[in-house]
Amino acid sequence: MFGDRLKELRKEKHITQEQLAAIIGVERSSIGKYEGKDKIVPSDDVKYRIADFFGVSIDWLMEKTDSRHPVGSALTPDEDEILAAYRELNDAGKKVIGDMLRMFLANPEYRKVAPATSAI
Repeated sequence: MFGDRLKELRKEKHITQEQLAAIIGVERSSIGKYEGKDKIVPSDDVKYRIADFFGVSIDWLMEKTDSRHPVGSALTPDEDEILAAYRELNDAGKKVIGDMLRMFLANPEYRKVAPATSAI
């Protein structure tokens, strides 16, 4: 349900209900109601703010799809999993991953298409 996915996103970002409430402009008790047993779903406006903050689609929040990302993003399930794992990292972890990606991209052996070379 919506509340389960909201709680999952909030835990991944390591933020409290109070912090999320302040970010999206609602009362802390509202976050508790969304995540609680009553399965209260917020207004469309609040759903949009939540989706924007977490970078997910409303369809995913509402369990209409298993892909977290908007239709136009076309991520594969593996890419979706990698992106979700990356978002769980702190800044130091994200820097390490970024450095590793740049290292791999600098080596043509690991690229899908080798960078163009200039003709002499």
